[in-house]
Amino acid sequence: ADVAFGFDYSENSEGVPVISLGLKGVVYFDLIAEGNPDTGGPMKGEVHSGEASWVHNPAWRLVQALSTLVDADQRPTVDGLWDDVREPDEDDRELIRNVAPGFDSETFLDDIGVARFKGEGTKEEMITKYLFEPTLNIDGLISGYTDQGTKTVIPKSAMAKIDIRTVPDMTIEGTRKKVMAHLRRRGFTDIRMRNYEDYPWSKVSPRETISKACVEAMRYHGKEPEVWPMMAGSAPFYLFDQVLGIPWGGVGLGFGSNAHAPNEFAVVKGMRDFEKSVITVMHIFATQGESGSAVRKSRRAR
Repeated sequence: ADVAFGFDYSENSEGVPVISLGLKGVVYFDLIAEGNPDTGGPMKGEVHSGEASWVHNPAWRLVQALSTLVDADQRPTVDGLWDDVREPDEDDRELIRNVAPGFDSETFLDDIGVARFKGEGTKEEMITKYLFEPTLNIDGLISGYTDQGTKTVIPKSAMAKIDIRTVPDMTIEGTRKKVMAHLRRRGFTDIRMRNYEDYPWSKVSPRETISKACVEAMRYHGKEPEVWPMMAGSAPFYLFDQVLGIPWGGVGLGFGSNAHAPNEFAVVKGMRDFEKSVITVMHIFATQGESGSAVRKSRRAR
């Protein structure tokens, strides 16, 4: 194959097509603290909280461990995590400079229901952090009594569900190992990690034929697209560029929103425009300069 296509409704609410040339990876795991012989705490079941003067609480143990993973701004502080982070190159920075002036932070915050960003900086600085820095996020905390009313207990265990969004050149296994090594160095040898299926970051160059074809297709339909070097979400597109060695790309006219929600939708007119734009991308890609074999040959040489 010469390329992998991934088409979707790409117009934002203002009718501007948005093209993303990369995705962050995601490492998902649970961190678990339990009562055990070394640190103490309940091992058979919940214990009355009246015993808290002399019985270790796994929930506090987990909270203390979690507090070492980020700083006051919730930026990851895991030992060595930043060693593998690659700085954006000049192509990336140029794309950021192009999209920054049109980025409406107030509209963005309103759309996601948030009052303010947790950091400060210029638009270019904020977008660079958003796309090219890892994050360590707590998706959920589970421990003890969580129903209405009161129940005074020391829980037997506590669990945090965590995702780390990775960026070039971080690895899945390296990220996991660094988290556990970080905790062990601070004495949290009892904290367990339970892993789930993860996938690495993925990225294509704006110089790729498919990237150029996506831009030209939108212009053919009278739309000037925004081209972002990455997006903060994740999907297993690494299978194309890192496993199969082929670039990927895609864009499409049409507007939809509320992805993954019960009221997810797409505008009917956009569906018709979407079909036309898909054909345009494929046609432009097929008729542009290099053949697929030449593209693969030059990529291997690099």
